[in-house]
Amino acid sequence: MSEKRITEILEKSFDEELNGIDVNIQSQTSPFFQYFLLKELKTDILLTAPTIANEFTFSASSGHGFTGAINEMVTLYCGDKYHQSDVVSVNVNEITIALPFDQIFDIADTLVIRGSKNLALNGSVTPEKAYFRFYDSATIPVDISYIVITMVHSTVADDSLFGNITSLTNPIYFRKINGEPRNIGVFRNNQSFRNRGALVSYTDKAGGGSFATNVEFDLRKIYTKEIRLDPRIGDYVEFSNPSNLTGLTSLIISILGSFTRGE
Repeated sequence: MSEKRITEILEKSFDEELNGIDVNIQSQTSPFFQYFLLKELKTDILLTAPTIANEFTFSASSGHGFTGAINEMVTLYCGDKYHQSDVVSVNVNEITIALPFDQIFDIADTLVIRGSKNLALNGSVTPEKAYFRFYDSATIPVDISYIVITMVHSTVADDSLFGNITSLTNPIYFRKINGEPRNIGVFRNNQSFRNRGALVSYTDKAGGGSFATNVEFDLRKIYTKEIRLDPRIGDYVEFSNPSNLTGLTSLIISILGSFTRGE
């Protein structure tokens, strides 16, 4: 192939917005991943029967503590499989969820986690923490591309506030821990999210609804790469709140990306 032809191909492949060559990234064909960070309330629940694909119910061991409250979530782990969903209702030990199972989870190898995704809590005395972490015998790493934070509140927000409450004296922070520990950021107010490269937008309420502050970190643009979480070296994500965030209606955080092929 001539040098001129090679130059033409490279010019056509160059992405000016990303300032790089457009390549066929491996993760495009790998399963996608989204996880809501949870305040973990019980981490030793078991299944009493295998789950059924496309069904909305599962049977949990007694003492599970599920109530079907708003923002209550369940996560099932089995090796590299997971299923996370809101809990809709509870009938003794039969739990109904919002998202049907797309895989079968067996009794012997599945761990069930009960948690809350609403992180608008009072951590001023004892810091409130929420996590994504691998359980059981997972081996396939996950590449995180986005962090999405949604704060719902009763009054209008601006950059000087945290959501709609006063700028925090003791800021919240994120960390990736273990293998290669990394501080992802520390945040006092909405402006501090912008300072770390996030897109921040404000949603006005409609009718009798609520206001919202929306924060999106595109890690590929900010850091030019994804953040890899590898279960083989115990990687996990921690959100820590040493302030009182109960002035917010809700604070919900999710991480999004894709599984790798295990490299």
